[in-house]
Amino acid sequence: MARRWRTADNLRFVQSEFAAKPDGIGIDIFFGGGSEPFLLLADKRLAHRYEPPKEILSGIPQSLDGIEVYDADYRWFGVALSSFGILQNTRVQRQLHLPFVKRWEELTAPALYGWVGVGDPRNSATMNNMFEALLQAYGWDRGWQVITEVAGNARKFDRISSTTAKDVTLEKPLTPLRLIFMPSRKSLSPAART
Repeated sequence: MARRWRTADNLRFVQSEFAAKPDGIGIDIFFGGGSEPFLLLADKRLAHRYEPPKEILSGIPQSLDGIEVYDADYRWFGVALSSFGILQNTRVQRQLHLPFVKRWEELTAPALYGWVGVGDPRNSATMNNMFEALLQAYGWDRGWQVITEVAGNARKFDRISSTTAKDVTLEKPLTPLRLIFMPSRKSLSPAART
């Protein structure tokens, strides 16, 4: 059975199904943003242990930059290492003489009021992970300041974070926060906050 909802919806569905059918619900694989849904399912004993052959995991660290890549008890496995970036509509920026953004803090510029797109972290695990990463990179106080000021420039909070990126092509928000798949999480380090 394939579901095409967002992580929060999928998680609610899986939990409600297990409440009605505790012996199994016919779902073998669960995809979602970040480790939080998997930690929750493992804590509730809804994720079953599977230990892959050692040669499969031999080149994959159990954690990377302090973030688990897979569960130490083999109840869940990450499927992608990713970072995130800023998607910009440079044509609109040039036409309106708006600043080009290179750092997350630059999304707080008053000139970008109404031109920043953000997904709702209550519905988007991707957005939730991005905000968490900003807090880790900038520290608690400065991180919340950046997040609050970016939110103040947001045109709206999209229920689905991918909607924000699509809107950039339609010239609605100028610079959405966006997940980008890359080979490592190096851009989350304080030295590479772009």
